[in-house]
Amino acid sequence: MPSSAAEPALRRLLWTTAIVLLAPVALLALAWRAWRQTGAADPTAERLGAVAPRADRPLWFHAASVGEVNALLPLLRALAARAPGTPLHVTTFTATGARRAREALGPRATVSA
Repeated sequence: MPSSAAEPALRRLLWTTAIVLLAPVALLALAWRAWRQTGAADPTAERLGAVAPRADRPLWFHAASVGEVNALLPLLRALAARAPGTPLHVTTFTATGARRAREALGPRATVSA
């Protein structure tokens, strides 16, 4: 069956409408999950990339979960020992991963979930 020239525009309109309608639901789900896991509000602006610029230009590492944080810790400790003045920043997907990174690294690194 031949497609008309209007089909791609209609598909785009439908996808855009779905995203616009579902985005608030997704943000509420993220906020609820954060509240359940940590008892605090979700850093929604941070999740969307709205972070303050840093003058110290840290080495930035991402670990999705506690397991990846645990795998990353030896590297971060070695970096901190070899170049103690180098700022480190760790991001995680989960609150438990962020908590583990904060506990293990202390003030040597900034951590955000």
